[in-house]
Amino acid sequence: MESGEGDIRGDLLRAKQYIEKLRRLSGRGEFLERMEVKYFAERLIQQAIESLLDVGVKITEEKCSKRPKGYGDVFSVLEEKGLIPKEKAEKYAAIVNFRDQLVSQPTGVERERLYRVFRMGVGALEEMYETYLEILGSET
Repeated sequence: MESGEGDIRGDLLRAKQYIEKLRRLSGRGEFLERMEVKYFAERLIQQAIESLLDVGVKITEEKCSKRPKGYGDVFSVLEEKGLIPKEKAEKYAAIVNFRDQLVSQPTGVERERLYRVFRMGVGALEEMYETYLEILGSET
């Protein structure tokens, strides 16, 4: 994967668009009753997380001169270099774990659990997005 300011801007823009779409999703009843809403939410959550993780990889390469071994290492590298506090590194690592579950479970995540994670997770994704903007400062 190549790094570059344009790539980071594109990934940030995509992540923001995914997060905005997630914010507009239906309420709990429709979310739990309509499978197409669940599938759409799963995919949007995965896309938002992966876009943000791609930004994290590029930040570690540019700001830390270190490429993480995988998505799971992004936040430990950022923490190690003092770019994010330990609490955020742990919170964001949990998001990576959820993304891994989305990818590895072919039948998807149980709807009630997905909805709970969805409600809490959108705020965490927005926080991650804002954290990246802070790290990048005026570069974006």
